Parts: sequence; structure tokens; C-alpha cells
Amino acid sequence: MRLKSAALAIVCALAPMQSWAQTPSPTSQALSACLLRSASEADRIVLIRWIFVAMARHPSVSGLAAIPDAQRVAANRQMGALFNRLLLDSCPNETRASFQAEGEKALEIPFGTLGEAAMTGIMDHPDVNASVIEMTAYLDNARLGALIGPPPTQP
Repeated sequence: MRLKSAALAIVCALAPMQSWAQTPSPTSQALSACLLRSASEADRIVLIRWIFVAMARHPSVSGLAAIPDAQRVAANRQMGALFNRLLLDSCPNETRASFQAEGEKALEIPFGTLGEAAMTGIMDHPDVNASVIEMTAYLDNARLGALIGPPPTQP
């Protein structure tokens, strides 16, 4: 059951509305640092691909991305291997300490931190940036400007 809640924590960590109101404990900080240090750029891509595949199954977006079962299974297998390597091989001491101190919530902040780093890498790609910027063509700049007012003057 712990791994299911950990997997859910990874997905939730990337949700834009997720807030980490709690202050990370020293064990969470140590595990976060170890995960960041141990995960390569390729590992971060595995994480993002797995999250994308999982999210693509939601009925509200499933029509936008058809993921064949073989690719879904491959993404799950790769993420399982990454999860095992990071927690059991790269960061076993930090993982143990985090579970002893945090219990079921041991992986929320550390994998949230890793997910955030992975998402930043994805969002920084020029093609992704271009797609995000396309949305601004539909903003009501006049109303937004009236709402927030003129920029502050600089001394």
C-alpha cells in the first residue's frame, strides 16, 4: 500500500494547485537532495513520461492522447525500475530515515521536489514554451491591465 500512495504522491506533486504548506523535515530534505543528486536527465524524462501516460487515462483528456497498452506497460515498468533504483540503491539510508520519521507521507515532499525539477526541465524546452505562449493570444489584456493597473514607477 505504501508504494501506491507514493505513486499517487508523485502525480499529485506535479499538480499545479498542489501546495507544500508543511515545512519539509530534515529527513524529507535529505531524501529530496539525494533524489535530485541521483536522478539523471534521462531519469527525469522517465518520470514525466510515466506521469503523462497515467494522466492520459483520465476521461477528460483520454481523447487527446491515445497511449497503446504496450507503451503504458513500458512506462510503468521503467518508472518502477527508476523508483527501485532511487529509493533502494541510490538513497537507501535517506529512504529508511524518511519512512521512520514521516510514515506514509515519507515520499510526498521528496518526489514532489524531483517531479518539480523534472517538470521545470520539460517546461523550459523551446517547443513547450512556444505552445504555452500560444495561449496568450486568447488573453484579455485590456481587462487584465485595467484590473492590475499601471506598472509601478521606478525611482
